[in-house]
Amino acid sequence: MIRLGNVTLDNSGAYVDRFAPPFFRAPTAASEALRRLSVSAQDIADSDPTRYYTMRVDFSTGDVFAVARPHPRKAAAPLVAAPLDPASSRINGLVVTPLDASGGYDDRVYVGSSYFDGFIDVKHNGYLTGIGQCSGTLFAANTVVTASHCVIGTSGAAASVSFSPRRRSSSSTPFGTGTSSWAEWETAYTSHNCHVSYSWSPCVYHDFMIVGFSGGSFSPDPGYAGFAWYGDSDITSGYDRTTGYPDCGQSGIVGCVTSGPYRDYYCGNTHPSLSGGSTSNAWPYSDGANPIFRNGCDFTPGQSGSSVREQASTAYILSLMIFIDCSDAGCVHSADGPRINSTVFNWMNSYR
Repeated sequence: MIRLGNVTLDNSGAYVDRFAPPFFRAPTAASEALRRLSVSAQDIADSDPTRYYTMRVDFSTGDVFAVARPHPRKAAAPLVAAPLDPASSRINGLVVTPLDASGGYDDRVYVGSSYFDGFIDVKHNGYLTGIGQCSGTLFAANTVVTASHCVIGTSGAAASVSFSPRRRSSSSTPFGTGTSSWAEWETAYTSHNCHVSYSWSPCVYHDFMIVGFSGGSFSPDPGYAGFAWYGDSDITSGYDRTTGYPDCGQSGIVGCVTSGPYRDYYCGNTHPSLSGGSTSNAWPYSDGANPIFRNGCDFTPGQSGSSVREQASTAYILSLMIFIDCSDAGCVHSADGPRINSTVFNWMNSYR
């Protein structure tokens, strides 16, 4: 038996008794206990139309618990959250012309020099280490979006995360390095046991994590990126780009700079595609929105959790880089990740 606040789980993971929002908790490092806790939260969420539930870890105590929040009113039109850029000479609004826009080649370019510090799609990204090397993006003050698989291991333990905004190399961290205070993720990721046995569906759908850092973790203030929910037709008629931190040992990039940022501006010059929508999907895609965002960006290990941005001058975050996938003809789309729909947007916006 596992006691979760005033909820008791039996060996099958079924919950007995209701819990009093907003929290129930269970300190745990066991993967099965984490799955059961997530299943319990998912079961309650399925019968509670007024709230949504996410999983959260407090790194200072090791507590893992579910959080209940009221559902915001569903938006009928696209939503955007603008970036914040502290006044600085680094902010210059330049747009870079890529070296090669052709498909079929690795077009990533090192953007670690100070010349790129003001580029809107480069400056809020960072080097993230949890279970291994990953990437992340500041989208609110001291708050980063990344992949769940970068933080939650097969043991069920969530690893504390280090994050270096705008890191240029292994020896250059102009905004310092912060250590995470907490992390929050979609209940379906661990209720489907993705932390132990990862499969494309449904794990890619829910491989989305928000990580929080204490105030003053980064200096000077690096600001944060904007993010957006757009309708399907707006996404599939547009273009995207990404910046992340590939593992030089696995990237094949000639002259790769260790712990340095690389940018793919054109992402194969191909429109993204969307798929997987169904009202039978778990939150946050139970509204039927297509959860999978497929893109043509160059992607190798180390870039997991990096943001996919629109090519427009606003460079809003639209998705994450999660899974290498060349399943379509000619590998037109080479990577998959979870898309920001209106529900994910509102979840992220609660941290603004």
